[in-house]
Amino acid sequence: MRQCDPSTYRTFQSPEFFEPDWRSFYVESYKRTVDFSTTTRSEMGIQYGEDAFHTLDIFAPEDASDAPVLIFFHGGGFKEGHPSHYGYLGEEFVKRGAVFISAGYRFEPEHGYPDYVDDGAQVLKWAVDNVGRYGGSPDRIFASGHSAGANIVALLGFRTDWNEKYSLPADVVKGLALASGGYDFSIVDPAYPDQDVRPVQASIVHRIDTIPTSVLVGYGYPEAQRVGQSPDFFRNQGQALVDALAGHDFAPEVVEIPDTDHLRTGIALGDSASPFFTAVSRMIFT
Repeated sequence: MRQCDPSTYRTFQSPEFFEPDWRSFYVESYKRTVDFSTTTRSEMGIQYGEDAFHTLDIFAPEDASDAPVLIFFHGGGFKEGHPSHYGYLGEEFVKRGAVFISAGYRFEPEHGYPDYVDDGAQVLKWAVDNVGRYGGSPDRIFASGHSAGANIVALLGFRTDWNEKYSLPADVVKGLALASGGYDFSIVDPAYPDQDVRPVQASIVHRIDTIPTSVLVGYGYPEAQRVGQSPDFFRNQGQALVDALAGHDFAPEVVEIPDTDHLRTGIALGDSASPFFTAVSRMIFT
C-alpha cells in the first residue's frame, strides 16, 4: 500500500510560478477524504497491481445493489497526486446511490506514456472483477478524470487497443466525464514554450477507435493554471477533442465551468452546485 502523508507532501510546482495553492489543497482534501471514509462504507489503499503507485480507494452506499460505478483519475501533470486527495469528491454520488473509486497510477519521469494508460486499464479490470462485492454493477462503469487524468480517461475511452490484453469488451466504459484535459499535444502551452512534447499516440484526437454512449467535455473559461498561460488553453484543448469527435459524427456534451481556475475544475466533480456535477449525475443515474 502506497502511503499518503500530505503534511509533508511536496509538489513539483514552484510556488512563485503556480497560482493555485496545491499543497494546502492536498492537506485539506486528504482530511476531507478521511472524514468521508468514516461515514460510509469504504476501503482505502487497495492494491490493484504490482507497483506501489497501483492503489485505489473505493466508497459505496451501505445498501448498494447493481449501482452505477464512477471511477476518477486525478490530475497532477503526470507527476504528482494521490487517490486519497480526491476520495471526498465522491460523497454526493455515494449519497445518491453510486459506487465511487479514486484511482492512482504511475508517474513521470520513471513512467510515461503508455504506462499510465495500462494502469488505467488495470483499474478497469479490477473494477469489472470486484465492484460487485461493493454493490456496484460491472455493466454500469463510467470514468472521469481531470487534467492528466482526463488524458488517461480519454485514451481508455476512445481507444480499443488495450481491451484484448485485459479481456474487456470495447464498451466496458459506458460514459466519460472529462475536465480540463490535454487531448492534442501539438497545442503548445504558452507557459512552457520549451516543454517536452509527448508522443503523438498520447494525443487522442489522432486516434479515436470507439466512442462511448455518453461523453462530457468540461473546462473552465477563463482558466489559467500558470502565470503566463492563456486563459483559453483548456478550452482550446476541449474544442480540439470536440472537433475530432465531430469527424466521427458525434457531438459530446460541452460543460463550461465558470469562475474557476485549474484547481477548481478538478474538484467541480464533487461540487453539487457545479454544472459539471449536474451533467455527470445525469449521465450516470439516467
